[in-house]
Amino acid sequence: MAVLKRDSDYHTYADYLVWSHTYGDELINGVAYSREPRSHTLLHQTILGELLCQIGNALEDRPCHVCIAPLDIRLPKSNEEDDLVDTVVQPDVFIVSDLGKFDERGLRGAPEWIAEVRRSRNPPR
Repeated sequence: MAVLKRDSDYHTYADYLVWSHTYGDELINGVAYSREPRSHTLLHQTILGELLCQIGNALEDRPCHVCIAPLDIRLPKSNEEDDLVDTVVQPDVFIVSDLGKFDERGLRGAPEWIAEVRRSRNPPR
């Protein structure tokens, strides 16, 4: 799945809330990116599901939460208000141990661990 630069404007989380879709849009230092609007492959979903199960089992009885996309992770540089945050990502799988970072918009602050399942341009046949 291709990741495309949306435009050359500087964006914040307030802008992102206006034009973002449920899944695939991200901001990195104010630069907006969108994933090509296509469904994930069966292989991608299988790997993601297996990661989620194995990590969940390994962390059972520990005070943390394993999540999968789509869930916005806002990464403020300091104490700026949410609307001014210019980095919002949606990693495939991530672990959060500070449950106080969760709110109604997703997660504010970095998770302890993330993983992205690479999408092959030439999947095996």
